[in-house]
Amino acid sequence: MTQYFSRFGPLGDAVTLEAACYDVHIRPNKRGPEVPSVFEIQGAITNPIAVLQSKKDPDSFFYIAPAGELKGRMWYTLVLARRDRLDTAFVSTAFNAERYAGKGDVIWPQGK
Repeated sequence: MTQYFSRFGPLGDAVTLEAACYDVHIRPNKRGPEVPSVFEIQGAITNPIAVLQSKKDPDSFFYIAPAGELKGRMWYTLVLARRDRLDTAFVSTAFNAERYAGKGDVIWPQGK
């Protein structure tokens, strides 16, 4: 499979963004400021402000990074990655949103 990147995040997982996931799933289904670039997705994985464990699936994690400000409101890039094997994960989806609270429990950085 063709991939855009595979990078290690703060949890020690190698997270991969497959080209098909971005080109077929992420990019076409979103509009305007909701669409994160491949570079925003990579940045959220390698330099997040927080990592949340999904409330729905313990093997899924949201990597959160600031995307910027739009009309006086802060936006964040949210990348959902799922583990398929020990220390290997794949991006399932990604989007930009104004909020990330309630998506899961903060597991990185510790004590946040």
